[in-house]
Amino acid sequence: MNYIINYKLKRVVISQIDLNSKVNHQSVDLLKSRGIKTDILDGREFEKEIFYTLGSYLTFIKKQRPRIILKWAQTPSGMLAPALGKSGFITNEYSRETVMRFRKLFKAVMVTPGTVKNDLPMLTARTAKENLSQLFNNQKNDSFLQRLLLSEENQYQEKNNSLFRFFLLPDFGAGFKETDFKNYIQKQKDLGGNYIFFTRSKLQKNILEKENTKSEYFSNFNDFNKIIDTLNNFDLLQVMIEAGPVFTEKLIKENIPDVLIVYTSSEKKEWENNGRGFDESIKLADGDKNPFKTYGFEILESLNLKDDKMIVYHKPKGELIGWYPPEAIGIFSK
Repeated sequence: MNYIINYKLKRVVISQIDLNSKVNHQSVDLLKSRGIKTDILDGREFEKEIFYTLGSYLTFIKKQRPRIILKWAQTPSGMLAPALGKSGFITNEYSRETVMRFRKLFKAVMVTPGTVKNDLPMLTARTAKENLSQLFNNQKNDSFLQRLLLSEENQYQEKNNSLFRFFLLPDFGAGFKETDFKNYIQKQKDLGGNYIFFTRSKLQKNILEKENTKSEYFSNFNDFNKIIDTLNNFDLLQVMIEAGPVFTEKLIKENIPDVLIVYTSSEKKEWENNGRGFDESIKLADGDKNPFKTYGFEILESLNLKDDKMIVYHKPKGELIGWYPPEAIGIFSK
């Protein structure tokens, strides 16, 4: 602020009011008191830019918790996983590449029990293998999201030390064994960086403590708001949750996510006829563009990733992005 005043700029254009109560419009008042013309733009003209850059901060100011982004991939018929076992890759290489970049962009990722049991994911932000610029250059639409995903095309490196990794652990049994668990712990320790295991098993908790591994114990995972309260201890603005069909449906119906990122593949899987989805994922596959509307979601934008499609849903009525409350407009129209 002092730089603006010292350089005697004649005009300042503000794209987004800082809604933090500690700021309380003081910066704008100061600029105007020094005779600097100050204009507040209508954020609805660049809603997507605000969503991806300032949206998480504004959600945090409003809700005093990280913005929760729920991501999943589904088959052409709306299935997220087979009846039993691993699903393998559902989407193509370009879709998977954008997931790696989202992990880096969002800084924190969490996986739910079914995903841990079946896939034992490492949750890294792996080095780019696919050239998204070539893919996007062949498309007419040049969206802000495309530019954001391409912003480090030539400098894309693994950022595992700066990525927070959270694991909701399944109970032992039915394919998740103590030996596998101990090996998984060691792999995460070797990977380093910031990670934490959430467990509802006292046996797992004891093992984690003996292994000197970061963990939190919950009697159950039914109250997801308690888990979010724990995430607040890490000073995160947003967390991306990668979940299977059971947890995905549960989180949506409990009104937990602020954002949905849905990948739909064009390639059918062997297990598709006996796979697991939920009502809304199947409706989306059947052509309903927004089966999540009843939960307050609207489509922000979509991207074609070769034969796959990705849709981003948000809750504009619950967000303080892209426009300003009437009292703020009143203050700055004087």
